Amino acid sequence: MIIENTYEFEVDDVECPVDGQKIKYHVILETSEKILVEDILDFFENVKTHPIFQEDLARAACRHFGCDVEIKGLHNGVAIHSNYDLEVGIEI
Repeated sequence: MIIENTYEFEVDDVECPVDGQKIKYHVILETSEKILVEDILDFFENVKTHPIFQEDLARAACRHFGCDVEIKGLHNGVAIHSNYDLEVGIEI
């Protein structure tokens, strides 16, 4: 039996390294393992301490949690969808 857990949430006030704009992200983590909500909150609170590109955030979350990650954000009117697949190890 394969169990899949999906964790879906919003992250506010992540700073863009180019223009300093605060961006809100919609994040989905998918895994067959359990992730503690407190670990998710801690990781994404720490992200807010320094500017980071959305694509790098997806990669970092994938590596940190060992799961597939999808992040959607809107930056200066451009919708960005970043997906990072743990199985392949590359952005999809």
